Amino acid sequence: MYVRLAPFLLPASLLIYLPLGALDALGDEFDHVSIRKFDVLAGLVVAGGFLQFVLAALGDVFYSGFVAAVVLGRTGRTQHPLREILAKLPYLRLFLADLVVTLATAVGLALLVVPGVVFFVWYSLTAPVIKIEDRGVSAAMRRSRRLVRGSFWTVLLLLGGLYLVSNGLTSVAQNVASNAIGHPFLSHWVAAIAIGVIVEPIVAVATVVVTLELIELHSAAPGPLEPGPSVAEDAAHG
Repeated sequence: MYVRLAPFLLPASLLIYLPLGALDALGDEFDHVSIRKFDVLAGLVVAGGFLQFVLAALGDVFYSGFVAAVVLGRTGRTQHPLREILAKLPYLRLFLADLVVTLATAVGLALLVVPGVVFFVWYSLTAPVIKIEDRGVSAAMRRSRRLVRGSFWTVLLLLGGLYLVSNGLTSVAQNVASNAIGHPFLSHWVAAIAIGVIVEPIVAVATVVVTLELIELHSAAPGPLEPGPSVAEDAAHG
């Protein structure tokens, strides 16, 4: 799927991760700023870090929804022109879902590690479910957990493994870029772009394909039908 859609996904990745890579590199610069008291500099650092987080989350969320739309079409431009994708992406729901899952996973990893890993696996399919089945945030999170049930270790090994590989390749890319370029900001930016263009599409496509496979698996399994979005949820998100 990745190879088939690469001519469509890779240029979009480049457009998205050019600014996101700069934000990532800028965030790394913030980490080295020493703050001894709350003054104008401290306020700028805090505001800049928050802005970086929000914009990066928006970019990642847009890309996850974009990839879901492209994979659903299977044929790229012929069935999903860019204008149509942009018009139909549920931006607010995707952003809220990414915010909740990212923060909860980070807190779980910081506290005891295991809760963070479990939370990541349970709700890793939330964004694709929002796009594929047009659900609200809470309904998509519940749906993600139901889809993962019975396939926890498979999802952990595949998506968690890709996440670890992505982080490892990021470190390698940063070291290579640092040795080749030398300038901290530029080397970090180049590495972030390289990973965003080459690796992130694989992670995004894998997440969407896993979601589609599990939806098909659960649809074929005997038992009560999976409830769709409620009337209240439909009204809430249009």
